[in-house]
Amino acid sequence: MINIFLERISITAVAYSWQNVNKPI
Repeated sequence: MINIFLERISITAVAYSWQNVNKPI
């Protein structure tokens, strides 16, 4: 229930952080 929601948020946060790391400055 809420666990799935939190898990989805964490996955999105990880993907976003990975995009920032892979993005060349």
